[in-house]
Amino acid sequence: MKHHLIAAAAIVLALPAHAGFYQDRYCTTISDRDRVNSKGVQLTSVAQIIQNERANYHLNRHRDPGDQGDETFHSRENRAALANIIQPNSAGPLLTGELIHGRGAMGICVLLEGSDFPSPDLQMEIWRNE
Repeated sequence: MKHHLIAAAAIVLALPAHAGFYQDRYCTTISDRDRVNSKGVQLTSVAQIIQNERANYHLNRHRDPGDQGDETFHSRENRAALANIIQPNSAGPLLTGELIHGRGAMGICVLLEGSDFPSPDLQMEIWRNE
């Protein structure tokens, strides 16, 4: 199975504070079901899609093959923060376009790390399996 790296992006993330070094990493599959909300409305931003995918995972709505857990986005508050943190097109046009307008499953890995949780770096890699 080939993996074609589509894009990688680094974004500053600010969420509620925890003292000390912070790190969280997970990989997941973004499917067509993650690109629409629970009412069937198409999502229009990277933040909305990632937020919805994490809600789908943590609320057991649906889990795609390859979805992994995380320690950050189990709470509604942390998932909601994504909408204000990842600004439109901050992930770059290629990553944004593939996540929003792409069809079929795509892999994504998210790494959060920093010296403190209020502002760890958020790095994403995305690929399409072929």
